[in-house]
Amino acid sequence: MWAYTLRRLLYAVPVLLGVSMLVFALIHLAPGDVVDILVPPEVPKEIADALSTTHPKRDVYQLALKLKK
Repeated sequence: MWAYTLRRLLYAVPVLLGVSMLVFALIHLAPGDVVDILVPPEVPKEIADALSTTHPKRDVYQLALKLKK
């Protein structure tokens, strides 16, 4: 029984890693930004940019690994 449980836990690691990478990629491939949907158009562009979750000057791998702020 312990061997079965250990084997299942070891199989779960690559599955969870793959699922997390897939979800991360899908979120970053989606067009637009949440701020574009939630913030009304009359809000000044500077404020909308400050609230934005996209960082054009940062690479995706830096966002994933939180290497820079």
